[in-house]
Amino acid sequence: MERPISALMEAHVATVKMDSTVESLQRALAESRLSRIPVVDPQGDVYCIVSASDIELFRTQKRDPKRVRAWELCNHPLIKVTPDQTVRDVARLMIGKGVPDAIVMSGDRTVHGTVSSLDIMAELLRLSSGQVEKRQQSA
Repeated sequence: MERPISALMEAHVATVKMDSTVESLQRALAESRLSRIPVVDPQGDVYCIVSASDIELFRTQKRDPKRVRAWELCNHPLIKVTPDQTVRDVARLMIGKGVPDAIVMSGDRTVHGTVSSLDIMAELLRLSSGQVEKRQQSA
């Protein structure tokens, strides 16, 4: 858990503007084959992250995806982390704030990627599998 978060993040990142419709946000997610997408404000700063789960919730509400704007789907505070922060530190932040995703950025506002709670769980699984293998080899 001491690896940098950049080792886990999804580095392929597409963004949508705040005033984009949910319909165009859905299209961007599908075209990029991503499960989450940052929403940026008019200055290009990341406002929030919208995930496939947020889209599914939206669909259950039977609202018009041509009328609703991307920013309206933002339902979590944004966690911004740097590429060199450890997986452990990012996990603590996400758990502490109850947020399932984080944006990985450098100080100059460059977006490097996104990371989700599933990415962190996959890292835990990788680490625990390594521990099991080590125990089996020493037995």
